[in-house]
Amino acid sequence: MLLTIVVSVMLAYALTRMRWKLSTKVSKVVTLGILLPSQIVIVPIFMMLRSMHLINNPLSLILTITAFNIAMSTLMCSSFLSGIPYEMEEAAVMDGAGIFSILFKVIVPIIKPAIATMSINTFINSWNEFIYSLVLINGETYRTLPIALMNYSSGKYGTDYGGMYAAMVITSVLPVLLFVFFSNQVEKTFSAGAILK
Repeated sequence: MLLTIVVSVMLAYALTRMRWKLSTKVSKVVTLGILLPSQIVIVPIFMMLRSMHLINNPLSLILTITAFNIAMSTLMCSSFLSGIPYEMEEAAVMDGAGIFSILFKVIVPIIKPAIATMSINTFINSWNEFIYSLVLINGETYRTLPIALMNYSSGKYGTDYGGMYAAMVITSVLPVLLFVFFSNQVEKTFSAGAILK
């Protein structure tokens, strides 16, 4: 989640607030990243990670989930950044601030609601990820919760549905708490987006 947020904020800032040669093409690639379903590229990703010896390694899931969440997070952050007036950055430049100082000391505090929304979205997508966890993780050492719930069984004669439902409730507690704590920030993002548009 942290890797997705850092990359998305920096990419959104570069696409929204800077002028450079490939910005239009990169913006189109980011948009294509949203339109492309992750299940379509599962075989090439598996082959690429196998050649890198990353199968059954948590790094394979981290890189894959981060790559698929960057596009949506970048567009969410870009829409919020587009409403921030340029005068704030101009004032920071007059005070001698560099690009990274402007981004992390001026822009990031303003876009905290957008970062909270991106964090919740990335966390939910990572928490519920199933297909790549099933394909890229073979053993039980790095098994994720959705895979563990799928394999949950009390014995060879049947499934303990009461225990399975209890496990499902327990695994959903953390996402619900995360949304409850950051719901005000999410509301600020939507209301700010409506006002800025």
